[in-house]
Amino acid sequence: MSIFIAAILAAVIIIIGIVYNRSYRERFFSKPIMRWLNARMPALSQTEKEALEAGESWVEADIFQGKINWKAINDLSLSELNDDEKSFLENETVELCNLIDDWKIVNEDHDLSKEAWQQIRDKGFCGLTLSKKYGGKDFSAAAVSAIVQRIAGRSFTAAITVMVPNSLGLGELFSHFGTKEQKEKFLPDLASGKELACFALTGPETGSDASSIPDQGVVCHQKFNGKKTLGVSINFNKRYITLAPVATLIGLAFNLRDPSGLLQGTGREGITCCYLPRNYPGVSIGKRHYPCGMPIMNGPIQGENVFVPMEWIIGGQKNAGSGWSILMSALSTGRAISLPAISQGIATTQYISTSAYAAIRSQFGQSIGRFEGVQEILARVAGLTYLSNACRVFTYTAIDQGVKPAVASAIAKLHVTEIGRKVINDALDIHGGRGVMDGPKNYLTGHYRGLLISITGEGANIMTRNLIIFGQAMTRCHRYLLTLMQSAAEKDLKTFDKAFWGCVKHFVGNFFSVVWLAFTRAAFSRVFCKNELQKEAAQINYLSKVLSLVSDTAIMIVGGDLKKKERICACLADMLSYLYMGTAVIKYYQVNKTDEADLHHAKWALNYSLYETQEACLTFLKNFPNRFIATVIRFFAFPYGRPFDRASHALEAKLAKSMQSFSALRERFKSELYLDNSEIGLVESAFEAQQSVKHIRKKLDMAIAGKHINRKATIHSQLEQAQAQQVLTKEEVKKYLDYWELYWEAINVDAF
Repeated sequence: MSIFIAAILAAVIIIIGIVYNRSYRERFFSKPIMRWLNARMPALSQTEKEALEAGESWVEADIFQGKINWKAINDLSLSELNDDEKSFLENETVELCNLIDDWKIVNEDHDLSKEAWQQIRDKGFCGLTLSKKYGGKDFSAAAVSAIVQRIAGRSFTAAITVMVPNSLGLGELFSHFGTKEQKEKFLPDLASGKELACFALTGPETGSDASSIPDQGVVCHQKFNGKKTLGVSINFNKRYITLAPVATLIGLAFNLRDPSGLLQGTGREGITCCYLPRNYPGVSIGKRHYPCGMPIMNGPIQGENVFVPMEWIIGGQKNAGSGWSILMSALSTGRAISLPAISQGIATTQYISTSAYAAIRSQFGQSIGRFEGVQEILARVAGLTYLSNACRVFTYTAIDQGVKPAVASAIAKLHVTEIGRKVINDALDIHGGRGVMDGPKNYLTGHYRGLLISITGEGANIMTRNLIIFGQAMTRCHRYLLTLMQSAAEKDLKTFDKAFWGCVKHFVGNFFSVVWLAFTRAAFSRVFCKNELQKEAAQINYLSKVLSLVSDTAIMIVGGDLKKKERICACLADMLSYLYMGTAVIKYYQVNKTDEADLHHAKWALNYSLYETQEACLTFLKNFPNRFIATVIRFFAFPYGRPFDRASHALEAKLAKSMQSFSALRERFKSELYLDNSEIGLVESAFEAQQSVKHIRKKLDMAIAGKHINRKATIHSQLEQAQAQQVLTKEEVKKYLDYWELYWEAINVDAF
């Protein structure tokens, strides 16, 4: 036995010696592992490399690595609007909202009014992000988000119309990638609305897999303006192109081929972006699409043998073949601002309208907002709206700090739009018949249909969840993986050795951290969050370590086949997403906390995030192909079973009550919306009036309970009896009747 133990110890010593001796380590460990990895790892195309390398990482990278820097988050300043941005939001944006009649837009005119279009062009809505040098507003991401959010609460169609020129479009592409001549020629006209641009990317066979664009452009010489010119002859077929029916300038993505070698080293084959005038020979803009019954200007574009000179490529010939990296870079910014702003505008609008309606609408002698079943749904509307708003604000702050966070923007797009969908469904449940009877008074169905469109835009949510978030996180957020892949492909043993053993050290450290945090319930986890959410911040630390551990396990065990295991990737994406949003809630609360309403909302949102993270992890472990490893990780990561549960009934009751009361949080949400001259504003006015007559209602109820007033009489008769018996004064009766008139206006529906 002693000989056996000695042999084991000797073997361990030899292995340790080899590991710590770099030359032996590379020879006996790193080199065979590199060969093994190369054999298992699929070759990456140029397009895949560009997609993986597009964008940057931010806080989500720290979460992914299990090393959240709470001090940096604590010191972070969330973006705020400057004076010019505030003025535009309160004046030009409100003026535009005043010109919008959404019922008429959707059901009669099928377009914005001429006055609204003129306001969009004349007041600079097309150039919110463009430099002042070219006539733009040069607004921050926070300002664009606030403007689009406010318009979205009024009209989804108008919000999309404003969003597109300030998102993934020619203005953005010219600003960051265009030549000096292109910028000077087009940006002033795009900023003023003289030119209205669309961007043609999606086609009948090209949806989420935009990298497989079938539209071909062949490099050739043709006569252009009377001269032999080097350019590209393109055939293309695009659809779902927003603003296509009214665009004067078209951006186009196509696949460039150079069979004759005419590029001569300047540019290369591959996906390329160019621009085209609307009335250019060979270009045809077809009839309008009609998405979900919403009259967004959207339609198909075709082109046959369209000749594009090289100077019409965005950035010139040197950018030929670089279109995919250009698009991905622009998209990583656009996803963080545009659709999250629209979805948040809808969610916040429904937060206000639904809480007001639940408070004023009575059944069985009391407000429906007092029923526990309704309170459950109200709490979900409240908590999810708070969660998505924190995510939106946190993410656009990264943009304003000069970061292009590819993963965080995908998280924001996916989850804020999905939360919008959940909120509108819950709002419809509470409104009942008031929510499904269509007409000018209905402020729900337009938002419902609009959110269906948001789910598919800028990368369908199914693809974003199953492929994009974790797929990009592996390379953009992992500390070593991209280096490992690149050094293995290039057979750079020295770099590979350093990265590989860095991985090993990282994995071992995470494992022991998970064990410690799990068994101590994160009681000693260090955070710089010195407020009521310190415990939740510590739990985010713990689950962040778990995410890092299971991610590395999946990468090591599944290897190159991981991208085919979409549902496993989706579980890991959910873990990263909910931890990111939970972190956002802590920061948002730190900056905005005012009263108990904020705390209740933040607690619910964090409870939801932690629970969903836990469930995503357990689903991952339940379905992980290596059952032994999954069992071991579950034992050490969750030694006491499920530590997180759904929000308690007591917390949800507090949340529902705070929604139906005046609070600084509710006023903050209202300040982000347009309520004047709107049906939502009418419901809110009825709610405010109800709050002011609560003491009158209490007197009336006491008289009814004492059988001094007939319970079954009409409200007018009850008030007359109350005045006659001096239960209420004449002024109180008049005030209550004024509220009653507002109440009936608020709950009425249209009849045709």
